[in-house]
Amino acid sequence: DGRVISGVIAKNSKKELQVMTNLLTPKILTSVPKDAIDEQLKSKISAMPKGLLDVLTKEEIGDLMTFLQSDGFQLPEHLKKMHTRMHAE
Repeated sequence: DGRVISGVIAKNSKKELQVMTNLLTPKILTSVPKDAIDEQLKSKISAMPKGLLDVLTKEEIGDLMTFLQSDGFQLPEHLKKMHTRMHAE
């Protein structure tokens, strides 16, 4: 039908993909029948919303990067399985 759906594949069954189109609402998935998919591409753009860092100071960005790279950072549970699957491919 010409629609473009962007997001993270949360579930992949024989007949359909379940796509998380908004990482802030991980329980809301969009079902896409596989026979309706004309093309599937991996994005070359970050999933981080454009301009998100614009509201942070350089110090806050540095703090954020330090936190994300620290041993204390843990992915949310709903993203751990997807992260593991994506990097196993």
